[in-house]
Amino acid sequence: MGFLKGYKDIALAAKHFPAIPSEELIESFQIQLFDLIGEAYKTIRTPEPFLDKLDETQISLSLFDAIKIIVSREGLPCFVVSELHEYTDEIREGKKSTITAKRYDLYFESWSTLTRVEFGVEAKLLVENYFMGKIATTLIREYVSDAGMRKYIDGIYKKRGCMIGYVVEGSIANIVEKINARIRTSLTNEQCLIRDNSKKFQHRDIYKSEHPNKLDYILYHLMLQFN
Repeated sequence: MGFLKGYKDIALAAKHFPAIPSEELIESFQIQLFDLIGEAYKTIRTPEPFLDKLDETQISLSLFDAIKIIVSREGLPCFVVSELHEYTDEIREGKKSTITAKRYDLYFESWSTLTRVEFGVEAKLLVENYFMGKIATTLIREYVSDAGMRKYIDGIYKKRGCMIGYVVEGSIANIVEKINARIRTSLTNEQCLIRDNSKKFQHRDIYKSEHPNKLDYILYHLMLQFN
């Protein structure tokens, strides 16, 4: 009888799994997640392994490995995946090829018995001027376009997420100004990045942007400097 009752409870819960997480739960996870990324970044921020390659994927992989170590060591109730595909309804219905699927550079999932918070990361290389074949105007255009933050704004990515900028040349402040100049010409002035001064995150170089009628959440931008 006890087993049967327990089974019925599980079956009932399964109908509502995963339960929609509250905004409070999402915000709490996001704060912990940004702190986790910041801690992992501290262990890999020496530029030497990356500057000879300027490989965005290589940096993401190193960040991914560092995050996995922390998650395992601390026993955190979440897992992280590298290069997770976002399959749209059109792909699932066979109207588009699976090779057209976009990919989160990193994907996090916090889970418990009844709730689950999903969170994606889109990462981009950034320079202020020019460095080893990388031109600022090209990288900044990609950061703002549907190869970058517009994946969230235009609904290409369905899950909540954030941007990460891998700064390999120049200053973060000057790069953000250039990003905002691009946003003013391709989006609107109201969608520009502003520095987050809330002090709720341990990592200090965090910016945010708001996109009314497009996103019902604040899009955060974590800047990680490697130069």
